[in-house]
This record gives sequence, structure tokens and C-alpha cells, in this order.
Amino acid sequence: MAALSPPATPLDVGSDEVFTGLIVPDPEDVARLLRVIGRDLGERYELIGYLGRGAYATVWQARDRVTRQTVAVKRFDSGVGDGRGFFRELNAMFRLTHERFVRVINLMEASSGIRYLILEYCAGGNLRAAMSEARREKATCPPARAAVLALHIAEGLAEAHRLGLVHRDLKPENILFTRRDDGLFGGGAPLKLADFGLVRALQRARDTNDGALRALSGSPAYMAPEQFEGAFSPATDLYALGVILYELLHGRLPFEGTAERLAYQHLREPPAIDRSLPRPWPALVAALLDKEFTRRLPTAELIEKLRKVGRTTPQAAGRVARVRISGPDAAAFALFAVGTGFVAVAPRGLCRCAADGAPLEPIALSGIRCAEQAPNSDLWLARGGKLHRWAGAGSPVERLVVLGNIEALATPVGNGPPRVALVRADEVNEFQLSDTRESELLWRLPIRAGGLRPALLRLADGRLLCSEGPLHPRLSIIDAFGNRAASIPLPGLCWQLGRWDAGAYALLLVNDGFHAYRIDAERIVALPLAAVEDLCTLAVPPEGNGPLSGLRGDGGIVRWNRDGTLLPSLKWSSSPFTFRAFAADGQRHASLVRTADGCRVAVRSLDE
Repeated sequence: MAALSPPATPLDVGSDEVFTGLIVPDPEDVARLLRVIGRDLGERYELIGYLGRGAYATVWQARDRVTRQTVAVKRFDSGVGDGRGFFRELNAMFRLTHERFVRVINLMEASSGIRYLILEYCAGGNLRAAMSEARREKATCPPARAAVLALHIAEGLAEAHRLGLVHRDLKPENILFTRRDDGLFGGGAPLKLADFGLVRALQRARDTNDGALRALSGSPAYMAPEQFEGAFSPATDLYALGVILYELLHGRLPFEGTAERLAYQHLREPPAIDRSLPRPWPALVAALLDKEFTRRLPTAELIEKLRKVGRTTPQAAGRVARVRISGPDAAAFALFAVGTGFVAVAPRGLCRCAADGAPLEPIALSGIRCAEQAPNSDLWLARGGKLHRWAGAGSPVERLVVLGNIEALATPVGNGPPRVALVRADEVNEFQLSDTRESELLWRLPIRAGGLRPALLRLADGRLLCSEGPLHPRLSIIDAFGNRAASIPLPGLCWQLGRWDAGAYALLLVNDGFHAYRIDAERIVALPLAAVEDLCTLAVPPEGNGPLSGLRGDGGIVRWNRDGTLLPSLKWSSSPFTFRAFAADGQRHASLVRTADGCRVAVRSLDE
């Protein structure tokens, strides 16, 4: 059966989208193909309408009469995929079961020889349409939202590359939003990647007359330099992600023009990156768009950087206390109120200071990955697969050794032998600790972290809260026996979780900003607190009582009562720096800050 006829006209979306392949079909052709496809697919699928067209296929919306699910049907043009190798190559798509991929449901061949793919339906459309809508409104993507979008794409690439698959044609058209959201750039909708494996399958199906710039090797606007020379690797997909990220942040492509002009620019010309973008975006985009594929960021390192970007706060002002964290300890990442002072946690140890910021003797302990504080102020520190406890004096004491890296931990509460919960490899474990270091594994529970480091918290009654996502983000409530007792749906990704009175607080990334929520585990609900612009991080005193404090990017400190209303705000005095962590002890606030000459601790008393 013939493909959709040529009289279709390009969508009027601007000259910079010349490579999108979007067209408006002739209504008579649509009606005719609806009848033909309905006959090819048989009684199982009910066609609903036309979704779009690419270089080798049309895409249709349909309903599965058996499961009642809405699906997408990709109908390949006549002659595409002739031969046994086509289905054999496409079978690789069934291996992509990660939540970041559009799920392949079925492969079909009609009696006419036309090939069909039955796919998961993504109701939110593709990233190209979202970019076009934003461009019409002269809007660029907020960096916080760009971080989420890039993270979702990178998570999918990491899984595909682990399985030995390279996309080779990553572009906004095959990046889909799972649900419809009225906000710009997909609002808060998660992403899925489509068409993995199609390039390899189609490579053998049809040739073109474009010489080295064959359409099947990629879309020129998003192709890596090595693709123009006939080579590719996992780093090729990372370059395409760099182009997409550039386009999100700048509102335009890094290079434009004819295919020949694009080839020259991708091979020879550096991209003009806006250096006024907040750190670390200029360096991150430049690292992805490196001409030499061996110098591009590895996927795992990219994911880790994107997670950190989501937590990075803007330049701000504040009063810097006397203690300075210098050298390697400038990588300090957490701050806690302990006794009458504060403790900053760095990868190589603990940096202590008095309540007024005066420096105290540091404590060396290399390889710290995460840290949490118990209500009695004890710090629990994870370094690889080792867990240590520090009671405020002396050296940290090793209490547990496990296989694999500890990604998150929940400190013990209550009386009796301590029970410590931790996350490793998408699984929550709880151990009964003993003085002899012969700890007992009590239970394990798989979770769906989706590549994000989860937040883990033990409530006052001993139950656990664990964040899951990023697809359909939620907080799971886990009982003392390791059972998932209930789930609290969340409107965004959980970046921070802490005890507050009998419940908990959470900092959620909703759309393009952070928002504070009270978590009521009894009513199984997340309740929004009074909104605050430019919110960065939250803190309460170690025992979890008193007002909840929040730090804004401009240095302002806001506080919420238990009923969610705001108390009068506070302000740091002026000195430029970037906030990294925040702590409160009931009488003062402290922040770990980065200045031009290193890391320091800033202290602000409530009565100042």
C-alpha cells in the first residue's frame, strides 16, 4: 500500500525546524489509510486518528479492544524493512523495559507486506512541539526544568548503552512526554525515549542519494561530528543530548543551515555558549558538545552532575563566619547542628566549628558519600559499603559493612537495639545492629528509584518513608516488617526529606521550582505549605521540633509554623556566595557556603 501522498505541506513552525519532518496530511489520504490500516490490524485494534509522520512511517492513535488501553501504531511505508533482518533488528527494542523508554507492545506484518509497530501511547506529545510552543512565546527553558529533562534523557541513554544499544538519531521528535500538561516544556510531565533500534533496523532497509549525509545516519542538526564520517558510539547520543540541552537553554540550535553547512559546523566550529548562564551549565554543555568523542562526559558522570545541578542554588548574599573549609574539603556537601556548634560533612571527613563559627579540630574519614542525623544529634555516615556512627566526640565508630554502595540511610530512633535502614541498588534493607558487629539483615524491599538517589527517613513511630520515582513520584510508607503499607503520591520529585514533629517535611521539585510540603503519614497525604519564591533548602533542629526553616537563593530565611503559615523572615548581611547546605539548632541558623576563595560556614542568630 502506498504511503501518505506528497501533497502534504510542512507545518508553519519556523525555518529552524527544517529537519523535523512534521507535515499536515491530506484528509482524503487519512480517511483512506484509516480503512486500510483497520483491515490490516484486524479486530484487535480500533483506530482513533492520525498522530504524525516521519521519514519512513506514519503514526496513528488506536485503542486495544482487549485491554482497553490506548496505543500508538507506527505503520512503515511500503518496501521499508523488506527481508528477515528487519524484525530481527527490531527485537532489540523489546529489551528496553526501563521506565524511560516507550514500551514496544507488538510487531506485526500484514498480508500486504506492510510492517507495524504497536507502541505505548504517550499523551503529552513530543519535546519538539513543546519547544515550538515556547519559542512562539519567546520563552527559554528554566534551568531547573532543563536539568530534569536532561536527567530523564540521560537515564534512558544509560540503560540503552548498558545493553549495547546506541540511538544514533536522538532529537526532540523522538522524546515524548508521558502525560499532557499545560505548562511550558511539558510542565511537570516525565519523558520517555522512542525509536531506539530503528536506525539500525532501517539502515539496511533503504538507501538514499545523499552520500555521506544519508538521512538514516541521523538528523544533521543533532548529529555528532563522528557521524558525518560514518562512525558512532554511546558518546554520539551524548552529543545529541548536548544539542538538545543547548536548544532548551538558548532557545535556538547551536548550528543551523543546509546539511553540508551543518556538517562543517559540527566538525569544525565551536558552539557559541551563553556564558551568562548560571554555573555549571556553560561547562556542562561544552563538555557534551566536545568535538572529540573520547572527551565527552561518561553517562554515569553526566547523571550525577545533573542531579547536583538540580540542587545547586543561585548566587546570593550572606555574612560569613570565621571558619574556612579549604583544599579538598571545599567539596563539603552537608551541614548539621551538633551540640553547641555545627559540623560540615565533606568526602574526606568532618569539619567542625563552634556556635559562633570559630573553627575546631577536623576529623578525617575518607570516602563519605552520604550522612544523616539522629534525633539525639548522633551522625551516621556512609562511605561505600561501610556505615559509621559519630556521637559528637572522638572518632566515628564503624558499625556495619555491607556489599555495594550505600545510597541513602535512615538513622535509628526509639529504645532497644538499634535498627538501621539503608538503600543500596534500588533496594531498602534494614539491619539489626549489635556490639559485636555481627549485624542481622531483617528484611529487604525493592523500590523504583528510576536512577535518582532516593530520600529515606525514619518517623518517630519507627516506620520509614522512602521516595520513589521519577515516573509517578511518590513516598512509600514502610512498616517494621519491610512491607509497603501505603504510598503518598507527590506532585514532583523529592529532593529532601526530614522529620518534623510527629510527621515529616519534604522539599519537592515541582515544574521549575522547589516547594515545601508537610508529609502527614497518618492521613497519607502531602500538604503544601505557604509558597516561597526561590526556595533552596529546608532545615529543623535535630530533634525535629519547632518551626520549619527554609533558605532562599537571595539569602533570606523563611520559617513556617506547624499550621503551615509563615513567620517573619530573616536576612543574611551582604557578601556574595553560593549556598550549599543549611542547618538550624533552634537558636541560630548556619549555612555551608561557597565563596571565591573556598567553602565557609555562615552563622545567623535568631535574635540578630
